[in-house]
Amino acid sequence: MVTKSGIKKNGNGGAGPKKQAFLSALGKSWNISAACEGLICRATVYDWLRDDPVFKVQFEAVREAWGERLEEEAIKRATRAKAPSDVLLIFLLKAWKPEKFGERQKYGLDEDTKSFLRELHSAPP
Repeated sequence: MVTKSGIKKNGNGGAGPKKQAFLSALGKSWNISAACEGLICRATVYDWLRDDPVFKVQFEAVREAWGERLEEEAIKRATRAKAPSDVLLIFLLKAWKPEKFGERQKYGLDEDTKSFLRELHSAPP
């Protein structure tokens, strides 16, 4: 089967050699443009993500692995003995304990505003 991007899928819909080469390069750089260089164009990656659920799962697995590496580095920098990063610590707390440290924005109108708008709406023109 040939996809819109012109890449032939193997029989079970899994990743072919170009997809595997891209995923391997992506795992080393986590930069889509760099991973595509000399192999495929960026549009092909987005076609694969749209058309190939197996590739999408593999892509997300690489993305998750990079997220974990970044998180590990943030923890090291936030808690190092010399010059710890308060900013990184704040972001880690917001991510891990959003109920306690997350943003607390309320959307909607308070009762006074609602009452005023009801009166305004019901007043004769």
